[in-house]
Amino acid sequence: MEGTVLEQGILEMVNKVFKQGFDAGQVNNYQLLSRKELCSQVLHIDVNTFDEHFRFQPGFPSVKDGSLERYYVPAVHEWLMDHQTVK
Repeated sequence: MEGTVLEQGILEMVNKVFKQGFDAGQVNNYQLLSRKELCSQVLHIDVNTFDEHFRFQPGFPSVKDGSLERYYVPAVHEWLMDHQTVK
């Protein structure tokens, strides 16, 4: 399945940011993030873009915290890497 140009661009950007962080040996505080925190601090995209392209995809990792959804950054990263389109 081939994604849109926007989806491919977002995935490439996310991959680059994570690779830079790990290559630089940065220590990440992996906590459960809210949707807004994940979008602003990790993915650097608008929450509406996240909802439209990622949030409701089958298998997208989230954890229920009462009535809220939380996201574990390493699980999101792994899901993105497993679902990226490579040309």
